[in-house]
Amino acid sequence: DLPRPARILAVADVFDALTADRPYRAAMPVDEALSIVRKDAGRALCPAAVAGLEASLAGEPGFTATLADTLGDHEGLRPPVRRPA
Repeated sequence: DLPRPARILAVADVFDALTADRPYRAAMPVDEALSIVRKDAGRALCPAAVAGLEASLAGEPGFTATLADTLGDHEGLRPPVRRPA
């Protein structure tokens, strides 16, 4: 029952969380993150929003970088995460 913008943001949020560095783990490769997002399509995530994410990434030939690698400083790139030693 969520509005379309909320469903799109949910997919984007999950994808960003998976492909961003965290203090407890490194960023996940995009193909692995997409696999997880696909598995949740129709259950926790809107299938149309997942398809939209895939379509937007399909326009990137050989897209294997993490989402953070595609952003510049002017686009709100978060500072690097420090991992415990």
